Amino acid sequence: MADNKNVTDSCSVLVIYILVAIVTVLMDGLVIPILWRWFIVPVFKLPQIYFWQAAGLALLIGYFTHQTQPEDRSKSGFEKAVAAAGIAIAYPLLILGVGWVIYSIM
Repeated sequence: MADNKNVTDSCSVLVIYILVAIVTVLMDGLVIPILWRWFIVPVFKLPQIYFWQAAGLALLIGYFTHQTQPEDRSKSGFEKAVAAAGIAIAYPLLILGVGWVIYSIM
């Protein structure tokens, strides 16, 4: 019975990480075009980018700049997955907020 619970927990964690990946792409696709429009278009006179272009750009940059973190054995896989979900939502919104403040001052 314990093996069944471990398999279920592992599947739950996997599903959460897949959802986190999807949410990350969606959030990046929403936030990056706004920041691009605020800062890149006026400074470099480049064309505006849209959702899928921004999502692809975020994936490409993430691929090139990915860094692994030391493993935290004090948290369960589920706790790590939930923390990753929170970061996937909160971080882009925080960056957008900071960008809005800077844009408002310009």
